[in-house]
Amino acid sequence: MNTIRTHLGARLFLANLAVIVIGVVVLSITTTLTIPVAFNRHMGAIDQTAMGGMGMGQGNTMMDPLFENFRASVFESLTYATLASVLAALVVSLFVSRRIVAPMHKLSIASQRIAEGHYLERVQIDGEDEIAQLAARFNGMAAQLEQTETMRRQLIGDVS
Repeated sequence: MNTIRTHLGARLFLANLAVIVIGVVVLSITTTLTIPVAFNRHMGAIDQTAMGGMGMGQGNTMMDPLFENFRASVFESLTYATLASVLAALVVSLFVSRRIVAPMHKLSIASQRIAEGHYLERVQIDGEDEIAQLAARFNGMAAQLEQTETMRRQLIGDVS
């Protein structure tokens, strides 16, 4: 639980995972509710046109196994599709969260080095997004700190 609170990547990953789970639940509920209605509507049309004169439309005894096979095949197809989409979404989510967290990790290391007195530390800027803007501002701050430290040393040297 502490990892989730302290790591942006873990929170991003869990947010994407929550979206995936909600999508799968909605997909499952929707198919469960719509398959019988769609099946009955389409089989009713077949029953009226093709089997209407043969006495096949009087009961559901013939339709029950057909409907169960239809439902099983639809659920099997949807299960495979859902597993493939979840796997793809997890891989993409992991890739995206790592791409977001990596620059933040570099900023963290650079800020620690500056706190230790290494004022020449800078962060490489890639892109133009918010993280790149943060890195540019960080580099500006580091340059200001370096300049202030240089002026302080010069002042101490001049005073001595």
